[in-house]
Amino acid sequence: MNLQGKAGTYSNSDFSISGPSSLCPNGTGSYSSTYINNDITEYRWGWGTLIYQSGQGTPYLGVRASTSFSGGSVVLQLRNRCGLTGTPAVRSISRGSCGFRIAVSPNPVSTKLTIELTKENDGVDFDSKKQTTNLIEPIKVLIVNSHNEKVFSETMNSSQFTIDVSGIPNGVYYLKIGDNELTSSTRVLINH
Repeated sequence: MNLQGKAGTYSNSDFSISGPSSLCPNGTGSYSSTYINNDITEYRWGWGTLIYQSGQGTPYLGVRASTSFSGGSVVLQLRNRCGLTGTPAVRSISRGSCGFRIAVSPNPVSTKLTIELTKENDGVDFDSKKQTTNLIEPIKVLIVNSHNEKVFSETMNSSQFTIDVSGIPNGVYYLKIGDNELTSSTRVLINH
């Protein structure tokens, strides 16, 4: 649908929000408008109980879930020359099946990033019962930039490993860990 130059305000049926439908406590999420065009003068995001990180006014939003996150939503309204959308687009976010807590060091990192995964037992409070084990099944490890573009992707089968980040440009990135659906993430600052 080409909406450029639309003579009127948008409705939430004209656009939607892409991004993860679940987050883990302390996990981060990157969301974006499905409609990105130069006729939009403002992208107005709302994030409810999530913690804002970046992107207000742009097509992209970065948020973090609190340690007590149990669910929430991200909302978006677009403004063009005719005004702000009446009803915002909404993306509901549930608490994910949060299988891992990620510890990274050093952070900020210049060359070698060490990652340690702590496996969470399903249905058990993470802080009261946790275990670090060698993972039996391989797990996907990604590093993405603030636009959710992959800069590193590999499959690991250990709970502790090191990644060489010396070839990745300076900036803020998100390390994402998961199997079929990425389940845990943390922010990493690369500074050579």
